Parts: sequence; C-alpha cells; structure tokens
Amino acid sequence: SLTQASRAVIVRPEWQVLVISLDHAAYAALQTLERGDSLGLALEAALACDAQFDVGSELAAWFRSGLFSSYLL
Repeated sequence: SLTQASRAVIVRPEWQVLVISLDHAAYAALQTLERGDSLGLALEAALACDAQFDVGSELAAWFRSGLFSSYLL
C-alpha cells in the first residue's frame, strides 16, 4: 500500500541492482552509521527499536549484499 511507510537500501554488488527491504530497527542502525557514529551506537539504536533485533544475522546479510565496502578495526 502506498499509504504505509517503507524503508529500503539499494546496493549494487558486481553492478547488479539489489533492493533490500529494511525493518525499522535495521533502518535505525544504518541511519546511525550514515551519520558517522560507531557500530556500537548503531546497534544500540536498532535494539532500542526492537529488543529482538538479530545483530548477527543482520550484519551477515549486510556484508553478503555488499552494503559495506570496508570496515576499520
């Protein structure tokens, strides 16, 4: 329905367009990262939206999709 809010991110692994639907918690985490905040703060934002947010699965999906091109330790 066009009256309901939706969230997504578009990635282009190997030049193929992929649209990934995001729930509110995942969107909050990515929005926090986009502002330049740490992964810890991003995960706190996600968990504040949804205490059942599956951090491991979500991070794995983001890396698999090519959403992150690199990371710093």
